[in-house]
Amino acid sequence: MTTANSDIINIIKERLINAYNPKTIYLFGSHAWGKPDVHSDFDLLVIIEKSDEKPYKRIRKGIDALTGLCIAKDILVYTINEFERRAGDISTLCYKIKKEGIKLYEAL
Repeated sequence: MTTANSDIINIIKERLINAYNPKTIYLFGSHAWGKPDVHSDFDLLVIIEKSDEKPYKRIRKGIDALTGLCIAKDILVYTINEFERRAGDISTLCYKIKKEGIKLYEAL
């Protein structure tokens, strides 16, 4: 990971912490598993305590928090229960993220 990527990832992490007060934030995709290039987006998974909103509606808060960074991004937002249920199935992306993703943040 380059210094520039490290710097932007730290900014992303801080903004998502402020937006969600999450339990965990993972980085996955090419920035975590491969060789990102100038066209690579930042794939992020945010795990929150609970929410009554549908997962796709929760994403808006993260998109708003990262506005102005001029980066391509994909954000997933799940509750702890939703994530653990999905991560228990080896055929899911959540399973791969839990096993191989880079944990950017974990609340104590």
